[in-house]
Amino acid sequence: MTIEQIKELTARVEALGNFLSIEDKNHKIENDKQLSLSAGFWDDNTRATAILKEIKTNTF
Repeated sequence: MTIEQIKELTARVEALGNFLSIEDKNHKIENDKQLSLSAGFWDDNTRATAILKEIKTNTF
């Protein structure tokens, strides 16, 4: 594999990451995890379950 091919592949991986909004999803997952640690999280069982399901679905 040549240097040019590596550069091209790196650019493609970066473009794919941007297209899939990987960084934004990671921030959302981290925020949801912090929310799940807060006091009173389970007071609304339906909402809490939905948040945990969303974390599980979005985790890579």
